[in-house]
Amino acid sequence: MNVRQCSCAPKYILSDETARRAALGHPNVFDIGRPAAAKQSRGLTAPSTWTIGYTPDRVVGVWVGLDQPLGPEQRLTSAAASGIWHALIKTASQGLEVRGWSEPVGIVHQVVCDPSGLLPTDDCPQTVSEVFVSGSEPHQRDNLFQSFIVNTQTGRLATIYTPEEFLEERVYMVVPPAALAWAQAEGLPVPPDTYDVVFSAGPPSETANIQQPEIFSYVSGTVQIVGTAAGEDFDFYRVRIGEGLNPRQWLQIGEESSRPVTDGTLVSWDTTGLNGLYAVQLQVVAANQAVETASIQVTVDNQPPAIQVLSPQEGETFDYPSEADLTFQVRASDNLGLLRVEFWMDEHLISLITDPPYTVPWSGTRGEHQLEVRAIDLAGNISITVVPFEIE
Repeated sequence: MNVRQCSCAPKYILSDETARRAALGHPNVFDIGRPAAAKQSRGLTAPSTWTIGYTPDRVVGVWVGLDQPLGPEQRLTSAAASGIWHALIKTASQGLEVRGWSEPVGIVHQVVCDPSGLLPTDDCPQTVSEVFVSGSEPHQRDNLFQSFIVNTQTGRLATIYTPEEFLEERVYMVVPPAALAWAQAEGLPVPPDTYDVVFSAGPPSETANIQQPEIFSYVSGTVQIVGTAAGEDFDFYRVRIGEGLNPRQWLQIGEESSRPVTDGTLVSWDTTGLNGLYAVQLQVVAANQAVETASIQVTVDNQPPAIQVLSPQEGETFDYPSEADLTFQVRASDNLGLLRVEFWMDEHLISLITDPPYTVPWSGTRGEHQLEVRAIDLAGNISITVVPFEIE
């Protein structure tokens, strides 16, 4: 898909002249003929108002307050302080060169996917240039936008049985389960979560079927293809794989076999180096060359999840008891789907989380401790990160 990139300069919240015009109008009290950042507000209880703002060369703060309450019809507006601020900052800036903001040392400009702030993928509809403190820029790819192949007639996820003319690739924003109700209320398209049943293959054949792995399952490593290839006129069978929903090319795995199999292993499939959607097809050939087929669809995932432990840091020391109550924070993701994240403390499981955010509170005791974080994806791939720390 086409990716649209915003080439606009990064937005500075307090100095964005265009953004504040919606609330303050144009011209407004913060327009002083040069770049200026400012904020205004009123006191919550006492009749007071304040404005503070700065340019690259000057800082001015103004507070206006009364020593007695106002009447019910009276009100002290923010303009009382902001008007004075406007006059003071312009006076203080007279004779100074008009210049913009200078960028601090240690700033990194990074193109990211909008709105996740993670590295763009081919499915990301729009990218923007964001500003990060060096070391805090993202290293994980966006998992908010994902592509799905759907049946245009049913709106469900397509399978190998869906006619090719009904296939369409669509990109959806995949929000966390906790935000699903919000996404639906906002009218955001939600990806389908069920597969086509209209074009199913029918009941399994007694002479040609695949029992394992299950259809639509996630697999990795070496996979045993279990099923039946037999029949009265049986001659031989072969097993093929093809990439995608409707493969245009097929690759035979293993050799053709003239030995019939009933509820047993047909072939071993080494999926090393493969990732993504695959179709597995069994062909049982009779003596008269008639061919009976059985097909399933699986997702191959040989890429382990990514883990980043944000807190605690390796070797970090905390004071007891003031810092003994800790919150473990972890960032975890997977290229296809994350099943769960486990938190183990000193070889004991303390928490299991299936949805982000991956944070766990923990009340610690004095001594050396070891936090072990395990991320498991839908195919069973596991990544483990161990972080030692101490409470003294």
